[in-house]
Amino acid sequence: MKKISLLALALIVVFAGCGKKKCDKAKDSHVEESKKIVDNSDIPVLSQETENLVDSGDVSDFAFVDDESDGNKKLSEVKEASPIATSQQGYALVDNDSSDEGDSESDISLKSINFDLNKNSIRHDQIASLAKDCEVAKSVISDGKKVVVQGHCCQLGSYSYNMALSQRRADVVKQEMAKRGVPANSIKTVGCGNEIPLVWSNKTDRASLIKELAPNRRAEILLN
Repeated sequence: MKKISLLALALIVVFAGCGKKKCDKAKDSHVEESKKIVDNSDIPVLSQETENLVDSGDVSDFAFVDDESDGNKKLSEVKEASPIATSQQGYALVDNDSSDEGDSESDISLKSINFDLNKNSIRHDQIASLAKDCEVAKSVISDGKKVVVQGHCCQLGSYSYNMALSQRRADVVKQEMAKRGVPANSIKTVGCGNEIPLVWSNKTDRASLIKELAPNRRAEILLN
């Protein structure tokens, strides 16, 4: 009888061990299967083609650009622009509405130079304003100051296109100022893209939108 009891006890221990092993084995199997599911899951990522499309400035679906004025120029040919100026801190604010010139910075009047859509050439109606700006610039530079020309664009067009265009606008103003006797080494330029607009518009009519955003297509001359 004692032997039978010992045998029964041994069988209970064996079966209990097998049950635990089966549980552990099932648990391990479940973990391994979960790992496979995670490892083999299809996590959506951007393809290289999509990344290139999003990063490119030459995206007609995302750019609202007047191709009639610059139809033969590819955006890929536009040179890389300088970093944008997100703040005018450190520059003397310019009173573009003032017509009086005095000895203090608050009396100095420098006019913004306006541009046509997608253009960086100086318009004929802006030459007189630029000529006056040059005379003022020469005066303040002789007092030890420097001039900063900021190029700006309107909200039409892609980010990279506007950055490059705004830089070209600033550069062409610097070139014209240098031709008129302003020391080139005292003129800094920076392209701001469409980051500092004077006006904003939600018009849906293209012609009205272009006209309303005209003040943003400019170059501002600041004193440093």
